[in-house]
Amino acid sequence: MKRNLYLLTIFCFSLLIFQCSSDSNNPTSPNDNNNTGETAQAEIGPAGGSVKLPDGISVTFPPDAVSTSKKVTVSSLKSDVYNTNGFTYMKVIKCTGFTEIFGKPVQLAVPLKGSGIETENNNIFAAVISDGNGSMTMLPCSIQNIDDVPNIVAETEHFSIFGFWFYGEDEGENPGTPPASARLDIPIYNQGESPYCWAACIHMLTQSVPRDHSQPSQVYDIIGKLGIDAGGLTAANLVNSASLADFIKSRSNDYPERGLWLQIAHWDPWEKVRNYIKCEVGIAGRPVMIHDGTHAVVIVGYENDIFWVHDPAALGESYVGYQALLWSDLRDKLGLFTGIATFIIPTDHPDANRPVITTGITNNSLIFNKPKTTYDPNPDKFYFLWDHRKQEGYSFTNAPLDASAAGVDKLPGGIVSLDVEGIEIINSSFSDTRDVDISLMVKPVDNLENYYYNERAQTISPKNKFRVKFSDKNAIPVDEFRYNTDVPTLYELEVKAVPKGTIGDKNIIRFTIDTVTPKIEKLEPDKSGIGTEVVIRGHEFGTIPKMNTVYFGGTEVAGSDIVSWSDESITVKVPEKAQSGNVVVMRGKVASNGVLFTVVEVMTYTGTWKYEDPIVTATTTWTINGNIVIVDESPNQVFYPYYQVKVGTLVELTINVSIALARGKQVIKEDSGGYTEIIYKTPILGYTEDIFSIIGEFSHTESATDYTFTASVTFTETHQYFNCHPNYYVPYDYRTYDSQGKVIFEVLDKVDEYTQHEVAGIVITSR
Repeated sequence: MKRNLYLLTIFCFSLLIFQCSSDSNNPTSPNDNNNTGETAQAEIGPAGGSVKLPDGISVTFPPDAVSTSKKVTVSSLKSDVYNTNGFTYMKVIKCTGFTEIFGKPVQLAVPLKGSGIETENNNIFAAVISDGNGSMTMLPCSIQNIDDVPNIVAETEHFSIFGFWFYGEDEGENPGTPPASARLDIPIYNQGESPYCWAACIHMLTQSVPRDHSQPSQVYDIIGKLGIDAGGLTAANLVNSASLADFIKSRSNDYPERGLWLQIAHWDPWEKVRNYIKCEVGIAGRPVMIHDGTHAVVIVGYENDIFWVHDPAALGESYVGYQALLWSDLRDKLGLFTGIATFIIPTDHPDANRPVITTGITNNSLIFNKPKTTYDPNPDKFYFLWDHRKQEGYSFTNAPLDASAAGVDKLPGGIVSLDVEGIEIINSSFSDTRDVDISLMVKPVDNLENYYYNERAQTISPKNKFRVKFSDKNAIPVDEFRYNTDVPTLYELEVKAVPKGTIGDKNIIRFTIDTVTPKIEKLEPDKSGIGTEVVIRGHEFGTIPKMNTVYFGGTEVAGSDIVSWSDESITVKVPEKAQSGNVVVMRGKVASNGVLFTVVEVMTYTGTWKYEDPIVTATTTWTINGNIVIVDESPNQVFYPYYQVKVGTLVELTINVSIALARGKQVIKEDSGGYTEIIYKTPILGYTEDIFSIIGEFSHTESATDYTFTASVTFTETHQYFNCHPNYYVPYDYRTYDSQGKVIFEVLDKVDEYTQHEVAGIVITSR
């Protein structure tokens, strides 16, 4: 009774997933699709009976298997329609006549040609085959001698299409025995921080078959084309999905072979699965994906009872595949409860041109950054995420690893950098070290005026991986590849890894960045002369000047005249042929607002004054730029040159001072026989007061560092002046000794103003 319950369950499940429908009122024609071979018919009733084909295939009904009498048709189908796997021996039969569940199991028997075939041979297989997509629900089967002829025997409680096969060297003679060990080198891919184990495994299979490997492909291609969410592909879905079968066909020119092995009642299919995998890997030379409904792995080899596993969720830094597991441990790892699905691509494996070095753009490996700015206080980040809702299989979202977060259709123009957290490069070879050229290019799809490119060479040991960031600072300025126009721009990012002398692997993703318009707030100053520096303040200027520039009244600022560039501040020199007019910042092809700038005549004067005495020598040099109308460079009684500038114009002054001791010690003899000793120390330039003397209320800036003083002054009316005179101080120790050389008076670290304005300074007045 339990066995009957098992068979009933397996065929009800087959009906559910395969939707087989043989209706007695509309029987299937034995000549459908010109696929039918030999056919036999018989009337079968409650007393039982059998239908036997000329080649010995038989279907036997025990008494009470059915309650009414009907004509039963058994047809052999052309096996090459189903034998896409290239089994040495395969028989396919179709049974029609009854649509109900049988009261007792009906025996299906397919004779083998050889003699003396061991009945314990486990390398024979049987399955219910879906008439719609060729997928299979595996059946328990055995070898039994019927009339002294070995037969593959299985039981059914429902009519359908049934397949029987084995792997071997002789047509119908000998079920083959897999070798004691076998291993396949196939590409390895990581599922990263995602639940898409099944997609990573399918990608391993499709990348190992003969195909055009020059075309970029990645795990997210599978996710997007199938549109199945992260946990949505169960074992039954894997076996039954028509869209998945079509996808495999598009990539490999073959439909996959998919089997569902149900663990129900008296049959534990796990050992049968092991034999199936060994036959596939060891005889057919094909890797096998297995899926228990919660996790998927790819079996790529075995040695006796140890199996080599590519687990997309277990790619550590020290190994990336070929994880060795005992068969019992593999079963525990998968957590098999009710059944398991197997999945292969029935074509030559592995392809000689398969990519041995693989690349992977996994979740969060790319991050676009929009920082907080003065004008936009809300920072944001946009993370690369595998996304089944997108045809391309990925999106950018500001919620990392949140599969429910909606991806943005376009990235905001305010993003400034791309963090490459690590593109995964894997050497999937079991034994070979590879020298690899790795490159990253980001460019506009429809324009090559601007792009980012980086490459590097890397040696990767077998079964190993590393993550390449392409940027020492881990951040690529978006303006390295931005092509800013008045409409959003589509970009393409390509990662390529090419081992020397072999085919490479590459990934491509595309994304859109919104347009951005720069805004000038003010110019500092808004009038000046040719060659002087102007600071442009505002926002959305970009982080680097690449593809961006500034115009003064229509004259472009040359790259050599760009002093500094940031998103909110640009410093440039007024270009040589500039005329008064609007200053405009060009962000790519997009212009900012214009702000009026007046070009004035500016002259530059320089001078040097040297002061010497027995204690100290000092040299003062100065440079002055401005609209200077009167100049008196002859020193007056305190050695000050005078310069006069026009009211309302900017004058820039730089003074540099160098000072040194002429001698370090002075000794003065006293009449008493004693003496005074003065030890001079390093001169000091000012104490903070009197370095600049400023009179009048007018705009100015000043700074003083390392003996260099700079000042920018704009006079607002006449009779204002700016006076700069550096003051020198010399610290010293003072000691008086008696005639015996004993100190009788001492002052240490005394500091006196030494020069008292007797070094040239600068006076600037307005008129």
